[in-house]
Amino acid sequence: TTLTESKMSQVVESASRSIKLSWTPPQYNGNSQITHYVIQFKDEGGKWHNRMQNVTVTGTDSTGIVMGLKPSKIYLFRVLAENRIGRSEPSKPVEALTQEEGKLIALYLLRK
Repeated sequence: TTLTESKMSQVVESASRSIKLSWTPPQYNGNSQITHYVIQFKDEGGKWHNRMQNVTVTGTDSTGIVMGLKPSKIYLFRVLAENRIGRSEPSKPVEALTQEEGKLIALYLLRK
């Protein structure tokens, strides 16, 4: 018997170049402990890749941070659980918008 899918619950935090996500574990793990979760992501309109855009976290975590994203861009995320039996089906994707990049502020100190 295989794993059931994890439920992607929400985007916890959005920054200009990272997104923090949370999920709930599968209801059934095939009587085998979850070893890790794989967060897959793609930009809006892109295709899902098996290994190109993945972040892996331990099986005891229920949150993960995807870094290296572009500011002011929409991404889709989904999560899969893995154990010694195999990999679950992906969760339903959630959409998130990264924040606008902060503006650089230069300060000049004047000497008298």
